[in-house]
Amino acid sequence: MASFRFFPDLPYELREQIWQQAIRPSAKNYSGIQHFSILHSNMKFESTAFKPKLIPSSRGVPTSCDEGITFAAEIPGTEGAEANRSAYMWDAGLWTACWESRQIILRHWEIKKWSEKRRNFQAEGFYGFWYREEEWRENQDCCITINAPSLITNDGGEEWQLMVRPYDDAFYFDLESLKDALNQPNPGRTWDNLVEIMQDLPFSGLNYCCQPVRHLIFDFDPNWLNNLPRYNAHVDSGSTQEFIIDLLWLLAGRSEEETHFHIWLIDRSRRQSSIKNGDEVLLAGGAGEEARVFYNCDEEFVDLGTAEYNPYGKSQLHDEPWKFEYDEGGFRKPTDILKCDESKLSAALAGEENEFAGWFIWWLAETLTETLSDIKSYPYTIDEPHLREYFWVEDHISILGYRS
Repeated sequence: MASFRFFPDLPYELREQIWQQAIRPSAKNYSGIQHFSILHSNMKFESTAFKPKLIPSSRGVPTSCDEGITFAAEIPGTEGAEANRSAYMWDAGLWTACWESRQIILRHWEIKKWSEKRRNFQAEGFYGFWYREEEWRENQDCCITINAPSLITNDGGEEWQLMVRPYDDAFYFDLESLKDALNQPNPGRTWDNLVEIMQDLPFSGLNYCCQPVRHLIFDFDPNWLNNLPRYNAHVDSGSTQEFIIDLLWLLAGRSEEETHFHIWLIDRSRRQSSIKNGDEVLLAGGAGEEARVFYNCDEEFVDLGTAEYNPYGKSQLHDEPWKFEYDEGGFRKPTDILKCDESKLSAALAGEENEFAGWFIWWLAETLTETLSDIKSYPYTIDEPHLREYFWVEDHISILGYRS
């Protein structure tokens, strides 16, 4: 039996193939899921021993400044049950393994090309960049690397390169930290806080010659459909549902060029193969072979679109999750609160396949579309109906299910 040769003794061509295989996926329609928390310069830590692993904003380490609050991205922990499995962790070791691995990953992601492009924009003072759609489209494959603090204890504090693709990746922000950041004072600023935060992050914004991060991702919870108001969108204060509704309100109040934010809901009860049109696996609406795939170090999800949501036919289905009371004539009694059928909710919480996420989009569309469209029409008047733009909720929120 032949003995295994030491890795440095292998031919360069074979070593190169091995390094390439270790790099995270980069095929068309593959997008990483990136986890961060957001810290801001108004925060006070209870313990001075707490040292968050921060990537400062483009304006430096978050400290009070005359321009207002500054923001930084915190890298979540890498150990224990809540270990960080972001896509940027996939090939973090290739940046520090050796000179050869570093050169290969630099070439793979064309880092030199993007760094040079960024320097050229900065030299030209091109601050109108993110309003110009043509330049934005040309930079869809843009990769950004940032010096990140060491993640391992007793390694000498060696920094590594955290890499994100701001246009393609989806960003999973710790919700409590994001809410806190959005509630910070915004003196003298002309945009809403969400855009300011996204613009201020170290891997987003003008200093990196790209538009703000635009893909936000959340975990869907079947409990969201229980005790929902039937005729309005007032939900529990501080809930994830309320936050998603607030995001949709922000989108409705902005111009067409600024509505590229998209919300993705991870529904772990759905799979690509289960989204069907009759007897065929659905190829349209995001569930086909060309569907966009989102991945972290452990999981792959596929874009299911709205997962069979139909604004005209959904209410006709018999598998809706809510339990209604009926009068003697067989008609539904009016109700202001939608309560889930306990057996269906229990099955959904146990992970059995269901359409709860699709029904959540249905509820959002039913309760929000008309009022958000009123916002979209501002400042036009009824005398200029041709200028009105309708806001479609389902254009800005989609479902991710496990890839088959």
